[in-house]
Amino acid sequence: MRPSAGSEIRVRSVNPRRRFLYRYGVRIVIAFCLLLPACSSPPSKVEGAPKRPPDDSYETDGAHAWRVLVWKCDERNERISMIQPCAEGLTGCGRWTIDRTLCPLDAAGREATRTSGERAVEAEGRGRHPIPDGYGWR
Repeated sequence: MRPSAGSEIRVRSVNPRRRFLYRYGVRIVIAFCLLLPACSSPPSKVEGAPKRPPDDSYETDGAHAWRVLVWKCDERNERISMIQPCAEGLTGCGRWTIDRTLCPLDAAGREATRTSGERAVEAEGRGRHPIPDGYGWR
């Protein structure tokens, strides 16, 4: 229908902030929902992780902490460690990484090696404490 002569056509203007929310708000929410589970996946669900619980687990102190799970020499003569970096505040924790090495023994029959990830964490010389419930092996 065409407007008659003398009638006005009203054009509705959209607030720029509202336009931004309509345009990007849904995309931001979808991206957040997709990334959230990736950061909080349990270590037992990581591809290549051992099926049994670790022999040792700890978290380091500090604003940039590490969560470490250690399996001592297994049936394949491997020492396995899973390491997750954690930052202070809302940034949360990163992805779990798996590190493997062979298990040679020293002259006294003790394990003589650490994985490269364990050595890097230990080189920082921070204190160790248990991983909080719900954040370790599950």
